[in-house]
Amino acid sequence: MKKIYFLSLLLCFTAALGQSKLKKADKLFKDYYYLDAIKAYEDYLVKNDKPTAQTVRNLADSYYFSDDSRNALKWYKKLYEMQGDNLTDQYFLRYVQSLKGVMDYDQANKAIKERLDKKGDQKEIDRYVFQKRVNDSLANAKPLYKVRNLEINSTKSDFGTAFYGDKVVFASSRDTMKFAQKLYSWNKQPFLDLYVAERNAADGSLSNATVFFPNVMTRYHEATITFTPDLKTAYYTTNVVNKNDKLIVDKKLTNNFQIVKGKIDGEKLTKLEKLFFDSDKYSVGHPALSEDGKWLFFASDMPGGYGETDLYVVQIAEDGTMNSPQNLGPTINTIGNELFPFFRNGTLYFASDGHYGWGDLDVYESKFSGGLNFSEPKNLGAPINSNKDDFSYIVDANDTYGYVSSNRAGGKGDDDIYYFTKGKPDCNQIVWEKSSIPNQNYRLPTLRLLFMTLSGIQKPS
Repeated sequence: MKKIYFLSLLLCFTAALGQSKLKKADKLFKDYYYLDAIKAYEDYLVKNDKPTAQTVRNLADSYYFSDDSRNALKWYKKLYEMQGDNLTDQYFLRYVQSLKGVMDYDQANKAIKERLDKKGDQKEIDRYVFQKRVNDSLANAKPLYKVRNLEINSTKSDFGTAFYGDKVVFASSRDTMKFAQKLYSWNKQPFLDLYVAERNAADGSLSNATVFFPNVMTRYHEATITFTPDLKTAYYTTNVVNKNDKLIVDKKLTNNFQIVKGKIDGEKLTKLEKLFFDSDKYSVGHPALSEDGKWLFFASDMPGGYGETDLYVVQIAEDGTMNSPQNLGPTINTIGNELFPFFRNGTLYFASDGHYGWGDLDVYESKFSGGLNFSEPKNLGAPINSNKDDFSYIVDANDTYGYVSSNRAGGKGDDDIYYFTKGKPDCNQIVWEKSSIPNQNYRLPTLRLLFMTLSGIQKPS
C-alpha cells in the first residue's frame, strides 16, 4: 500500500567490490526498486558489518515501503540506536509505525512519551493523550462495525472504492489489461487501472468487474476517482504524461501525479482537462467531492504543507471555477501522511499515519464546523483499523454501510476491499473529550459521560 504514500513515480571480492555492491544497492533504492534493493543491501552487509546511517536508512525504508514491518523495525531500531535524539521526526515516525506493525504497542507508546517529554511540545502532548484515550476507550467498547473481505479481490492490489450510482468503481493492479506486461518497479505488480463493478444491495458484494473508461487508460497509474452528484463529471488520479503517453519528470527525475477532470459520455470520459493546481513539480491526487459537488478535497505534497502529504480543499463555483487550494491545517495534517479524504454528512473521513493510531495508515473522522474548522480527529477503531494500512473509507448517505481498503493479514492479495456495516452506538458509550490541558506527566483530561447522537454537522455549502 505504501506505493501510493508519496504519490510519485521515479523513472528510471575486494573493498572496491564492496563499494560496487553498495552503489548498485543505492541505485536500486533511488529508482524505487525496493525489493531488488533489499537483496542488494543484504548482500553488501554480509561482509560489511558497520554500515553507515544512510545505508541503514535506505535498507529500513526498502523494507518499510515493501510492507515488511518486522525487518523494517530491525533496521529502524538500529538507526534509532545510532542517532538517538538526532533521529528526525520522519524516521522516528517510521520507527514507531514499525513497532505498531508488529503489535509492540507498549514499546511504541514508551518511545512516543519519551520523545514528547524531551521535546516539551505541550500541544503535541495534549494531542497524544487525547487520541490515546479515545483509542483505549474504543478498544474496550462494543464495535460498531462488521467487516467482510470480498470475493472480487484479486491476488494483486485492489483498493480505493467510489460509489457510482448503484455501482462501485475501484483501482486494481490485476493483470488483465493490455499493459499488464509492464510492471511497477516499486512492488513488481502491474500498474493500477480503474474498474467498475455491480453492487449487490443485499450483502454489499461486488461482481462483474470490467475496465472503467478504457479510452483514458495509459501505460501507468489510473486510480482513486470521484463523481459529481449528477454523475456527469469525474475527477481521477493519474501520472503526469504528455500527449504521446510518455512520463514527464521534474529536475529530480521524479514523475508526479495529477488530478484530471473529464465529462462522462456513455462508456467514455471526454473533454479531459488538468486542474489548474496540477504541477510537474509535486503531486496531487485522491480527489473526493462533497455530496453537493461544491467542495473538492484532495491530497498533495505541494510546498508549504505540514508533513509528507497533506489534505487540501478547493471550492467549486456553479460555472466550475475553483478557488486556490486551502490546506486543512494542523488539526487534520501532521508530519506524516494524510490521504484518501471522503466527506459525507458534515464529517471528513481520511487515512493517516501521523496521528496516534493502531499502526501504519488508520481511518479517522473529523466533524466540520464551518470555515476550515474541523474537530480533533478520532480513530474509528477496530475492525475498521488494524496494525496494517487501513484507508479509502467510504460510507452511504444513511451512515449504515460502506467499503474500506486494507492490507491486513488474512486478505487475498496486497490490498483488499472490505465491505462493512455500521451499527448504532450504545447511548451510554464513553467519549473522551479535551476539556483541560494535561501536563507533561500525562495527567488525564477531565472526562464526562455523553449521550451519543448521530446528527451530522452541516456540510459546506
